[in-house]
Amino acid sequence: MKRLRTALLTLAAFMLLIAVALPSRELSRLRSGQRWFGVPLNHLEHLWPGVDLVHVTMFLLLGWLTALALPKLGTARAFMWLAAVAAASEIAQFWVPGRTPRLSDLMLDMVGALVGVVSVALVRRALSRLRTGPGPE
Repeated sequence: MKRLRTALLTLAAFMLLIAVALPSRELSRLRSGQRWFGVPLNHLEHLWPGVDLVHVTMFLLLGWLTALALPKLGTARAFMWLAAVAAASEIAQFWVPGRTPRLSDLMLDMVGALVGVVSVALVRRALSRLRTGPGPE
């Protein structure tokens, strides 16, 4: 199971790298040419106009996978690691044609990462309490 979680985390990190490194023209071509890719992204963008839910969702998934694959990292350190990844992904866009780093995107990435790692921690805590039973009152 640990190998599967690590493989999923590696896949998510690879997909993030591709999403950051693709010039905007290529990303647009990929979205319009591959329905399996473009349709879900278009739906996400229309759920909450004005908020880039693609950023939130991408880092939410990365947060979940990080927390699941690296449980010993802890919630705070996992979030800090993901915040650094988010910052690096925005800074890298200075050198990608047609891409613009934005502080708002960084903040949305961090919100997604935080929700991802915290939700895994909360589920783990709830499952632990169910297994051990209620504590003394």
